[in-house]
Amino acid sequence: MEQWRKNLYTMMTTQICCMIGFGLVSPFIAFYFQEMGMEMGAELDLAVSLANTLPAVGMAIASPIWGMLSDRYGRKSMLVRACTFAGILMILMGLVDSVLPFLLLRLLQGFFTGTVTASMAFVSANTPEEHMSASLGMLSASNFIGFSIGPVMGGLMAEWIGYTNCFFVASALMFFATFIVVAVTVEDPSTYGKELVEKSRARKLEQKQKRAGTAVSGLRAVSPVIISLFAVLLIQRTARMAFTPFLALYVEDVRGTMEWASGITGIINGSVCIATSISSVTLVRLADRYDKISLILLYAVLTLPVSLLLIPNVSLVFFAVSYTMYYFIYGAIEPIITAALSEHTPPESRGTLFGWIGTFQNLAGIFGPLLGSAISAAFSGYQSILAAISVMVAVVICCIAFVRKRIVQ
Repeated sequence: MEQWRKNLYTMMTTQICCMIGFGLVSPFIAFYFQEMGMEMGAELDLAVSLANTLPAVGMAIASPIWGMLSDRYGRKSMLVRACTFAGILMILMGLVDSVLPFLLLRLLQGFFTGTVTASMAFVSANTPEEHMSASLGMLSASNFIGFSIGPVMGGLMAEWIGYTNCFFVASALMFFATFIVVAVTVEDPSTYGKELVEKSRARKLEQKQKRAGTAVSGLRAVSPVIISLFAVLLIQRTARMAFTPFLALYVEDVRGTMEWASGITGIINGSVCIATSISSVTLVRLADRYDKISLILLYAVLTLPVSLLLIPNVSLVFFAVSYTMYYFIYGAIEPIITAALSEHTPPESRGTLFGWIGTFQNLAGIFGPLLGSAISAAFSGYQSILAAISVMVAVVICCIAFVRKRIVQ
């Protein structure tokens, strides 16, 4: 088997383990806080929002730093660091007995982990260009497969073994992922190193100087496209993150009871992640054959009417089906954006690229929950957050239409 394929399958296995671990604890954080003494209301909404926002704050700050370090010292070492710290912090989160220390650990989790960004940078730098979109799509699928299993396991396990023990199980999975990375992956030494970084900087400076005198119009044509792609990345991830932290509370609100809310939330999250993993290996694969920008536009347009189905409170089953359809289509957009950005970046700089991609993703992880909390408080209900998602999908459509127009020109 070719080494790049072996690396890809190893990264997929690693990410499945990590995402199961992260997903294990996601369905019951709100209930974990209630067990610590918090009651339903604005204070609990804020705590849940912070629990989902603080990891993103840490990752937004740290991702560019880890990205630049990975270009110098290799992506494998960064992935080992991420998985190891994730395991340690999961143990500590299971041991705390109040909300404030838990929130502090969530912030540290964001700063020291980031397994998704590290694995994507590794695969991007060690995969042939002609297989890039498919490989990143498969890696994205593994993330969603893991996160489809994790919430279901966590929701059910929380009912049987308690919240604390779920954190310990998650930690064991993180340490197992660390072992796999160390034991199996082989990184191409030609894709990183201080000399390569310096040569890449010198080449970029030379190109910039040439363009300044002879190709200013070409530089202007490229810059708005790249900026717009990052804007789309930010907006579409914000749309996904605005409601996610409140899914458990939405289920509890619709059912009128906390009983088995963790399990139902886990099942909904699981179905969503299965749908997204399927789209990552089907819809995303088309990006290796067809124009990436046109595909993003098509998927965004198809997502808009589905997002409108989320707003009416018909039934929990109707919501779950619509929510799954929404993620099936919309979930294909982000891997294609990532592949499009990667195409314009040399391998020796992709650690830095994915560091910035991680920053934008985590800025959305900050804005999304805070935006959802603010909208819910202002308009008294979770339906208002779902309506805001449709508005953000419409904005994504406008941004991608602009990008496509610029490329055609």
